[in-house]
Amino acid sequence: MEKNLDEHSASSFYLNIKITAGSNTQEEKAHYIACVYQAIEEIIGPLARASYIVIDEVPGDARGYQGQTQAFRYGLKVI
Repeated sequence: MEKNLDEHSASSFYLNIKITAGSNTQEEKAHYIACVYQAIEEIIGPLARASYIVIDEVPGDARGYQGQTQAFRYGLKVI
């Protein structure tokens, strides 16, 4: 029988981040995940293994800023 978080004296979290697709390399995303995990652990204490950081990559034509899509802002033709 598995222990619950209280029995492990640990916390857990789920963080979902959205970025524009293609804006970061695999190495940058891995570094970001490692740094955020460490920062959260410093803030809330020991973490259970079941703690997650998910990066969703959103197409540039589906993400907007100041009323314009990222694709439009960078001069990409959107079909």
